Amino acid sequence: MIALLSKFIKYEHWRFIHRLMIIPFIYGCYHAFYSSTYDLFNSSPLSIFMLFIAGGGMFASAYMVYTYQWIAFINRGKVTRIDRLNDSTIEIELTLKRKYKFIPGQFAFIKVFQKGIEDAPHPFSLSGQQDKKIYFTIKVLGDFTESLSQHLKLGTTIALTSAYGTLTMAKGGPKQVWIAGGIGITPFLATVRSGITLTQSIDFFYSYRNEKEAVHLSFLSQLSKQYTNIRMHLHDTKKEGYLSFNGKTFTDETEVYLCGPRLMVNGLIKQIRRANPKVKIDYEAFTFMGTLVEDILRLPKTIRKLFKNNH
Repeated sequence: MIALLSKFIKYEHWRFIHRLMIIPFIYGCYHAFYSSTYDLFNSSPLSIFMLFIAGGGMFASAYMVYTYQWIAFINRGKVTRIDRLNDSTIEIELTLKRKYKFIPGQFAFIKVFQKGIEDAPHPFSLSGQQDKKIYFTIKVLGDFTESLSQHLKLGTTIALTSAYGTLTMAKGGPKQVWIAGGIGITPFLATVRSGITLTQSIDFFYSYRNEKEAVHLSFLSQLSKQYTNIRMHLHDTKKEGYLSFNGKTFTDETEVYLCGPRLMVNGLIKQIRRANPKVKIDYEAFTFMGTLVEDILRLPKTIRKLFKNNH
């Protein structure tokens, strides 16, 4: 049930609930080994398999709860600049002790060590790099990002994990379509700001609610002039309505990369698939959520919706 509802639950609340899964896991192990009519404490293949599963699960749980926080966040740096791009978006410059290795388009989990700001890990896409400096472009979407926007100070220490994610356009094929919605522009920003030579033929669509909420608009509008292989398409939904790909066809060799709000991404994937069933699509989507109380109150409606969709 938790797995089914995970996409409707705020990340930090899901993260807390997920840790509690160790309780039913321990009970399941106890039931299997002490309540079963079959003796699992012997050298049979079944016993070895069960011992391996139980031991692996306990080790993984102990690692995530007690050790992960120390081992994974080995990269540390100081906040050396904070730019307010608009009323709801900031860009953080983080200076590390050594150059950070990542492929443009990837993301990392960060922990902020400043009093008054939650120190639980949160994922953000990297939006650029200059030697030992890396950048995170962050939109206010919840309690944590609002706290960063209002209270983050210069000199604050931030720890981050290694980079994750497969939305790496620079390694893609010769013909690509990039589609970004709102703050979903960050992985694409990292790619065009990284200094990597892009030889692919790229159609780049950036959809935003209005010019005030767009980020780095002047830079993006100049891309087509700087790179003859990139065709920039700026789409203001307030003036032009929602971005649509209904009936738009691509060659089978085209690779499509999307990043933006989940509803937008899911809708565009359906539109593109209808006319281009063989086109490769890679995407990342995010969801806006409220408080834990709102999550709980939303559950009955969510369950009804799931049953209605299944029937």
